[in-house]
Amino acid sequence: MWLLYKTFLFSISIGVLTFSPARAVTSIDINIVKDGTHIKTIELILIKKMGYLKGIDIAEIFNADIDYKTSTKEVFLRWPVPKEERRADDYVSADIKFKIGSDIVVMEGIKRKMMKTPKIIKGKVYLPLEAVITRAFKSIAGAQIQWSFKDRTLWISYEGNIADSRYYTYNDYTRFVIELTRKLEYTTKVSGDLIEVMIKKAKLSVPTEEIKVNDGVINKVEVNVSGRGVEFTLKTGKDAGNSDIKNYPSPPRIVMDIKNKSASEKSREASRKMDKLPPHPAGPAKRDKVDIDNINLVVVDPGHGGKDPGAIGPRGTKEKDVVLAIAKKTATYIKKNLKARVLLTRTDDYFVPLAGRIKMANDKEADIFISIHANASFNPESEGFEIYFLSDSASDEEAQSVANMENSVVAMEQGTKNLSNVNSILWSLTMNQFLNESSELCSFINKEVIGATGLVERGVKQAGFYVMKGARMPAVLVETAFISNKREERLLNDKNFQDKIARAISTSLKGYRDWIKKR
Repeated sequence: MWLLYKTFLFSISIGVLTFSPARAVTSIDINIVKDGTHIKTIELILIKKMGYLKGIDIAEIFNADIDYKTSTKEVFLRWPVPKEERRADDYVSADIKFKIGSDIVVMEGIKRKMMKTPKIIKGKVYLPLEAVITRAFKSIAGAQIQWSFKDRTLWISYEGNIADSRYYTYNDYTRFVIELTRKLEYTTKVSGDLIEVMIKKAKLSVPTEEIKVNDGVINKVEVNVSGRGVEFTLKTGKDAGNSDIKNYPSPPRIVMDIKNKSASEKSREASRKMDKLPPHPAGPAKRDKVDIDNINLVVVDPGHGGKDPGAIGPRGTKEKDVVLAIAKKTATYIKKNLKARVLLTRTDDYFVPLAGRIKMANDKEADIFISIHANASFNPESEGFEIYFLSDSASDEEAQSVANMENSVVAMEQGTKNLSNVNSILWSLTMNQFLNESSELCSFINKEVIGATGLVERGVKQAGFYVMKGARMPAVLVETAFISNKREERLLNDKNFQDKIARAISTSLKGYRDWIKKR
């Protein structure tokens, strides 16, 4: 039924081009697949790493009407009510309201904030891709929607009742989740290293045959579709312990938790390493002024981890893996060259909340905080090295989009609350004390890394990274290279390149230490 496109008119008259041609605009073709069938290929516009679709394309794909009001700059997406359900003067069952230049969208009568704003480009309405893949949009459109940057595909399903399947690796267990559109009957069977879940009368929203995990607890998950339904077979690994399988009603989902038998030993080892740290030199319990005159303790933070893989490259490289390797090498060189103590926020593939990372640095009264990441962009040609220090406002639109991507993990942290106005002000005051020191540290690292690697220099930038908020020491965030670029993805996997980055960071700290001693 979804194959029969609804005919509609989209008539707008726009006399002024409201998009600045000076901004970098590129585009890629993406595939639209409905219920397993390729429907068409459309254009995705990329503006400073931000993805946009034509409003008229969105309307056609999801069988909606679109209307642009020039007087108010408002854009409406509407789904007509079926005739048999229509009341007097009733036209729509749901609508979505955007406004050109505004990051607020109204869905299901609720105002929601987007990372991007709708635009007019060459007289046409363009809407942020992010709005289309939200849970609210799915609810209004009555479809399951998934976006795959790697495959350049937008998957849409009206028939599938398995909305998604995913896994999260925590320090002490691995969780595998099968999200459903409604409650379905299922059976389970545990036999040796296999856990089988058969979901009756189930259909996949997105074709899936195998999910590779390889975290020691789960090796992989095989997905088999038959006339009976869909069967998920979890092949567990050497660290797999007892399993617990439950179902939850909102949203409907089947959750499998498998304990990590080696986790307790990992936790004890981490505690031993923390306990072995010698005491910090005499000084205030909480640094409340810029009084750093040496580098005694450096906290190195490998970004992401566990349930948060970070960005994923075209060949499947996970950001969390390569940055952990670089961070470990960096720690080794800092210890050797600076004779300083080093603490890693994580030493393996497990999840650490963003707030917990900087708390670790504050509690240990660290002198430097370095968060290591791999960059990513919708534009596969984006390349180079850039580094950030914390600021209330981003240095440019692209810097803000990088911060948005890195901050997106906050949504995974249950119970995370926004800073109150008072806390925000106090944080800003603390941050400003180390603004100059952080900026200088960025300059030292930027110079050394570019010299050592020959990467394209993208410069020192500033943005509001959540992971650095509240730092009571100079703090920087390193974006080593673009994992979304095939060439740089290969570099990030290369041990020699990882070594160059680590050595350069260590060398830069020596230069920075000389600078702070001369102030």
